[in-house]
Amino acid sequence: MKDIVSSYLENQMSIDAYALEEDLKNNLIADDRELVHLVIDDFVSVAIKCGSDKNSVGQNQPSESINNIFNQAKFKTDKAYYYCDAIRYAFTHFVDGGLLQLYEHQQNECWFPKLVLKDELKPNDISTLPEMVTIYRGCDISEYHAGGYKQAWTTNKNVAKQFAYVHYQGQDWFKEAHRVVLMTLYQKATFFTRSNRLNLRLSSILTN
Repeated sequence: MKDIVSSYLENQMSIDAYALEEDLKNNLIADDRELVHLVIDDFVSVAIKCGSDKNSVGQNQPSESINNIFNQAKFKTDKAYYYCDAIRYAFTHFVDGGLLQLYEHQQNECWFPKLVLKDELKPNDISTLPEMVTIYRGCDISEYHAGGYKQAWTTNKNVAKQFAYVHYQGQDWFKEAHRVVLMTLYQKATFFTRSNRLNLRLSSILTN
């Protein structure tokens, strides 16, 4: 992956470029990876040319150009199409609404580029929260045992239950006996965003 591309993914879109590269390397044959890299290069070129950055809010909306690049690509395998389609989805939301829209529309039911927030996303309503906040996360018990928690938590326990027991029921890896709702108390100063959009109340926290 080109340095300018990986830098844009990391610094503007908060996509873990190393994790993305490893996913492509482990799941796609060489020819597929080369094509997906070329498509990502074009996606980034469009985003840069249109002035999209992490603070974009419906400025130039070059999502049509992103979709056109994807539609013109000649994928040789379904896997290449699958991975590139998820990346396309990420870029269309990013160029239309910046990092906030990308974060709020990330897909969790299937593969999606790993997002790692480093800065607070605005607008948000973090200021309305008390200094210490009870937050919840619906996930697999393996996450608890590993101690490597992801960033998306919620202040609404019922939302966490939906993520734990409902949203992923159709996935091959889903095992209800392994699903749990985690709870912890956290300082609001460590939150990166909180939003009521999409009927979710997501709190992203800095985790080590």
